[in-house]
Amino acid sequence: MKKLINERRVNLMKKINLFFVMLFGIGICFLIPLKVFAQITPYGNADDWYNYIKQYKYGSASCEMIEGDEEKFYIEISYEPGDAIYGEYYEYDGRIYNNPDLIYFEPRLRDVIRNWIYDGYYFDFETVIETDLGETNYDGYLYWNFLENYWQIDYYELTEENYLRQELEYYQQRVLVLEDLVTNLSNQLHSRNIEVQNLQGQIQILLYEIRQLENALRSEFDRGYTEGVLATEDEAYEQGFRDGQKSRLAENNEKFYNGIEKWLVPAVITVIALGGFVTIAARKRRDE
Repeated sequence: MKKLINERRVNLMKKINLFFVMLFGIGICFLIPLKVFAQITPYGNADDWYNYIKQYKYGSASCEMIEGDEEKFYIEISYEPGDAIYGEYYEYDGRIYNNPDLIYFEPRLRDVIRNWIYDGYYFDFETVIETDLGETNYDGYLYWNFLENYWQIDYYELTEENYLRQELEYYQQRVLVLEDLVTNLSNQLHSRNIEVQNLQGQIQILLYEIRQLENALRSEFDRGYTEGVLATEDEAYEQGFRDGQKSRLAENNEKFYNGIEKWLVPAVITVIALGGFVTIAARKRRDE
């Protein structure tokens, strides 16, 4: 009997221990945050949202950030001006680097989203914002900025009046900018006109100098040519005369000395004969 009672006690203790183990396990499950991803069918992507919302010039739009995987995450539209896509999901690129969809978030949010993705969405988006940015006023929604065309943390609503006022201010500012630009261009144009006139004046001066130099060169050429021709004729005559004289004298002298034996002896004989003949003739006339 005692043995049976002890066995029952042991079995009871085992059941009690098993009950506490199960209870402890259930408690652990409640304490550890479990990620349960529901199947999401997106209504479109980031560009589709932009193409939809850009038809509205003013209003208010908000969304919640929904975790995804290493390829994508989502936003759930909680409010938008047309009330046509309330509660719809839009899929955004989930890459950490070279992510083109991050341009649709304000600059300070881009690194926050990268860290959120990098950590595998372990922490909720509100915790990541508070940790990375020190932002404690995040209300769980992002708001669409209709002027900058991106999602931002701070609440944003653009009424029609404010929109028209901002448009007016923008165009007024634009007019001032353009007027300044026109003034600057006019001043530059005036300066350029002055420079053009100065350059044209310098060109005219240079053309005048060129004409003067051409005329001077032409006159100098004509004068030099005439003087050169006259000087050449006189000098040529004188030089030719001198050369001729030198040439004949040398030639005659050479011929004279080379032929002296040919003509000198007959000339002497001829003179003697003529002298004798004249003497004989004179005597005959006297004798008669």
